Amino acid sequence: EADEPNVIISVTGGAKDFELKSAMLELEFQRGLVEAVQTTGAWTLTGGTDIGVMKLVGRTLRDVPNAVCIGIAPWGAVMEREGL
Repeated sequence: EADEPNVIISVTGGAKDFELKSAMLELEFQRGLVEAVQTTGAWTLTGGTDIGVMKLVGRTLRDVPNAVCIGIAPWGAVMEREGL
């Protein structure tokens, strides 16, 4: 069970694939996000899709102990939604 968050980090962006200009920039983004989450107990909210910056956030936080990342996907992106 996750503790109540001290901070909410909301990461949004276009649902397009992208690459940061350098591997160093991507690494710095990842380090900064992990540090922010670990030092503040933040929960991270994203658009819930596996593309663009939301994919980068998910990949960054998936192996971080106690990190809470909540993806809220648009209904149109939900697979097999007709059966729900």
